[in-house]
Amino acid sequence: NREPLLTYVHAYDLYSSGNFKQFRKQYNRVLEKHVRLRPKLQAEVDKFIRENLAGRHVIAAHVKHPSHMIEQPGQCIAHSQSFIDAIKSKVEKLLAEDKDANWMVFLATDQDRVVSQFQEEFGNKVCFFTDVRRTKIEEDEFYDGLSSEEKAKEGFQVQHLIASNPENWSTRMAWEVIRDAIVMSKAITLFHVVSNVSTAVSYFNPDVEMIYLDE
Repeated sequence: NREPLLTYVHAYDLYSSGNFKQFRKQYNRVLEKHVRLRPKLQAEVDKFIRENLAGRHVIAAHVKHPSHMIEQPGQCIAHSQSFIDAIKSKVEKLLAEDKDANWMVFLATDQDRVVSQFQEEFGNKVCFFTDVRRTKIEEDEFYDGLSSEEKAKEGFQVQHLIASNPENWSTRMAWEVIRDAIVMSKAITLFHVVSNVSTAVSYFNPDVEMIYLDE
């Protein structure tokens, strides 16, 4: 592997590397030069941004299912409340500087219950794509009841749940992930864990403030 820090748990070392800022700019130049969305897909993203985020100070959160702890240093992953607390703190500082600041939270998550938590906390100040297959509450309740050893195995992530039935195989989920990443790259700040998607965001926009949460 010529890029050992690019993915999986090794990406944590990438985020803390002194060269990360340089890497972000380097990859961004390549993306800007060679990668384009098809017009229909670009229009979908543009419409969402125009209707939900345009003219606002955007704070993004990429909250991953706890089963993704296998990709994290020490198998420890930040839970949803950590993201909520971090966002509240960020908003307090923003409003202290500008009491009229027009802010919005964009949520990218693979869990229905996290969507519900964010709606309870932020009301109409949070937006997200609604046409997404996320883990259902009953699926997460089943996961919660597993032993620590069982929780640390692959198979409980939403992509694995869907892939277990070949009839569900499609490129749709890939688009949902890419779409989230593109919108997150429009944020001022992104709160994240170790994630290939968050790493992609850092390259889509090298100016996004990346804040890693570890608990």
